[in-house]
Amino acid sequence: MTITRIAELAGVSTSAVSIALNNKSGVSQETRDKILRIAREIGYKHHGLMQQHGSLVVRILGFVDELMGEDMSRSPFFFKLVSDVEREARAAGFDCMFSTAPVSEAAKRIDRLAADDQGPGTLLLGTNLSDDLLVALGRGPGRIVVLDTLAIGAPVDSVVMNNRQGMAAATRKLIDLGHTRIGYCYGKTRISNFLERESGFHDELRRAGLQAAEHDRVPVSSDINTAQHELARWLARRSTPLPTALVCENDYMAIGALRAIAAAGHSVPGDISVTGFDDIAESAVTTPDLTTVNVSTREIARAAIARLLDGSRTHDALPIKQIIDTRLIVRGSTAAPAKH
Repeated sequence: MTITRIAELAGVSTSAVSIALNNKSGVSQETRDKILRIAREIGYKHHGLMQQHGSLVVRILGFVDELMGEDMSRSPFFFKLVSDVEREARAAGFDCMFSTAPVSEAAKRIDRLAADDQGPGTLLLGTNLSDDLLVALGRGPGRIVVLDTLAIGAPVDSVVMNNRQGMAAATRKLIDLGHTRIGYCYGKTRISNFLERESGFHDELRRAGLQAAEHDRVPVSSDINTAQHELARWLARRSTPLPTALVCENDYMAIGALRAIAAAGHSVPGDISVTGFDDIAESAVTTPDLTTVNVSTREIARAAIARLLDGSRTHDALPIKQIIDTRLIVRGSTAAPAKH
């Protein structure tokens, strides 16, 4: 007998059951008494119920895209996000367990976790999960909160950075500096975050009466070394002048761009300004240091844990989509375009 059955009998969420069984705050005394009574009546054994001191586990699950060969959960950005989730979970009295799985096994892994009675639910790193898969996962019995994608249409709570607002701010900064020929460096894998960032980029160009020329758009991979080689080839085969600025969809692409531009004999920001997104630690120690968009992983983690532990959230409650605003960090990689 699992907490899923207790939740059904009590008419509450599985997270509410976990909170009550482990004597945590977050549910009313009436709800707590009802859950404990049902647990005793059905003979449910739980370390928290017996000891009232048990430690529950928040599961964090990331996914590897086998077709693309990308495991975004291993990147520095996600390492920081997971670290902040662990910190927030511990502050709430929970342990954390992080694991990865192939995208093709997502449904199976979620079903397995839903049958486990050791925690309030699962945090999914949904970066490279399709909307259709998120919809299917959200219909399962387990409590799920999705991180790093808005999960539009899926019956799950989600927490994500404001991709559109962040990229619009970076683009607006370049326009305010006087740039009119702005290129766009984008990921070959079109995850939802990148699509939102691209929308923010085009929004600001349109407001200024500008548009990006097709030959100033360059698709690259989301790791620094590969992006550097791809950008080097793009620079070498150009027959038109460089744009005066290049907006990159994340910091890995931007750092690759800084290296490729320098190797080609160009100056940043003298010949071309470069912006990134995410504000990873490396962005502050590049040459020059990178103008980028700061994403508060601490705020995302705090919001995600709050959503997961919200005992008032029943399984059929309308999903909450929470968007955390970003902040532009201006550094040495951007300047007004050179006058020729």
